[in-house]
Amino acid sequence: MKMKTICCMLLAALLLAACNKDDQGEEEIVVKSQPWVTMITSVNGLGDNGYNDILVNGLYVFHEKTGVPLSVIQPKDMVEAERIYSQWLIDHAYADSSVLIVASSAYEKMVSHSTVSLKGSGSRVLLLESQAEIDGVSTFYIKRYGASYIAGALMSDRPAYVLAAAPGVPSLEESIRGFRDGHQSSPDHHPSFKVEYLADGEEGFAMPDSAYHVMANHIKICATDTNVVFKEVVFPLLGSSFVGAMKAMGDYAFSIAVLVGIDSDRRGQSTCLPYSLVVHADNVIADYLCQWIEGTPWPATQSFGLREGTTDILFDMDYKPNSAMLFFKYGIIDMQGLVSKYDLLKTIAIEKEEKI
Repeated sequence: MKMKTICCMLLAALLLAACNKDDQGEEEIVVKSQPWVTMITSVNGLGDNGYNDILVNGLYVFHEKTGVPLSVIQPKDMVEAERIYSQWLIDHAYADSSVLIVASSAYEKMVSHSTVSLKGSGSRVLLLESQAEIDGVSTFYIKRYGASYIAGALMSDRPAYVLAAAPGVPSLEESIRGFRDGHQSSPDHHPSFKVEYLADGEEGFAMPDSAYHVMANHIKICATDTNVVFKEVVFPLLGSSFVGAMKAMGDYAFSIAVLVGIDSDRRGQSTCLPYSLVVHADNVIADYLCQWIEGTPWPATQSFGLREGTTDILFDMDYKPNSAMLFFKYGIIDMQGLVSKYDLLKTIAIEKEEKI
């Protein structure tokens, strides 16, 4: 009888504890944990000295300041990315200090359709390259119109060729629009402006071999059709595929086309690169994470661009054509003249970017 009484008392105590837990809400089950930052890169997005590598650099800057541990995960395809994302949400649903950075607008649908919510007030999800307002998720978007406008206007006297990873990607379409508007801003601009896409979907960002063949074929066709030395400005919006286009440009010595570097400082990587459109996403990421560790709330969504210094044009003042023959035949691009032109264009580009 005594044992039965004890068992009944224990059962009553457990039921009372459960009721009290329900009364206090779900915060009771949030587990104190070490702060930790995880980033899911775009598919096969690392190692190209491009956008994803810039983001990782921002993570390391934050880590050096704070010591907070990092994890960087590179999915091989969208299916794996969705699995990783879902599992992270499940594993960290009740953690109090975890951040997940989702580093591509390609994941917007995946993030917006998720039904798992984080209970810990210190845990957050940040989706990059998106202006969507998603419940429980912060987003930021880097405006590229202004810097692209300058990139196009600097070489408005040349035929223009845009090779982009895929159609319909907001950041790419904005860049194409800016580059076209800049290229056509001069009354004496060259009338030729062509846009071509590498693939139908996000896979175009990770197809360097295809980018090489498309770029090489384009150079051959231009040289055959015009029977003159190929002279264009090429704007490659390709992500990791950029390296393929850059290699093709370097392999054809008869070309004096110039290539605009994209995302990072490309100086010294090719003799075809007089300037780069740089994106300082690393600074943005480091600032977001410092705000998080200090307990500062993130806005639901915000944008950065040319005015904030998040995008800009970086010149290679040592630029020369890619062969001695072309150097003597055509001279060199007046880099100081381009810098002077940039100074005049920047104010215009900022005003135009802020109106779109």
